[in-house]
Amino acid sequence: MRNRATILSNLVVALLSVLVLRETLPTATTLGWIAGMAALNVARLFLSHWMLRSAWPTRRKLHVFTVGAALSGLSWGCLPVLLLPAGTEADFAFAGFMIAGMTAGGITALCWYQPAYLAYLLGATLPLSASLLILQQPVYLAMAGQVLFYAIMLGVISAFYSRRLLQNLRLEAALDREHRRLEATRQELALAQSNK
Repeated sequence: MRNRATILSNLVVALLSVLVLRETLPTATTLGWIAGMAALNVARLFLSHWMLRSAWPTRRKLHVFTVGAALSGLSWGCLPVLLLPAGTEADFAFAGFMIAGMTAGGITALCWYQPAYLAYLLGATLPLSASLLILQQPVYLAMAGQVLFYAIMLGVISAFYSRRLLQNLRLEAALDREHRRLEATRQELALAQSNK
C-alpha cells in the first residue's frame, strides 16, 4: 500500500495509451476512460494512505486492496472493449501490449498477496481475450489464445514469486526470533557472570 509510484505510473501509461489511440477512439470515450482511470488511481492513493493509518483488521484491508487491484485491472481490460467498434489489428495489438506490460509489471508490486495480483491479472486479460474472441477472425482468435496462455503463465510465475517471498519472510522472522533468543541468553550469561 505504500507503493504510490505504481499507482502513478499506471496513470502515466494510461495517458500515453490515450495519445496513441486518440484517432481510433471517439473523444468522449477517450476522455471518459482516462477520467475513470484518473479517478480510480486518485481513490486508490487516498485509500492506501487512509488504510495505513486505520485500525481496520488486516484481513479487511487485504479485501479492500484486492478490490482495488481488480478495479485497476478492469480499467485496463476496458480499453480493448472500447476498441471493439472501430479498432484495427494494430490497435488491439497495442492494447494487448499495454496490458501485457502492466500485468507483467504488476507482479513486482502485487506478488506479495496472490489474490490481489490474480484479481488484477484476470481483470485486465479476460476482457481483452473476450474482445478478441468476439471479432471471430483467425488473427484475433490466435491473439485471444495467446493472451489466455500469457495470463496462465503470469499466474504461475506470480505464484512462484509469492511462495518465495513468503519463504523469505518466514526465514527472516525465524532468524529474528533466534537473534532475540540468543540476545536474551547473552544477557542472562552476563548477569550470571556479574553475580559471580
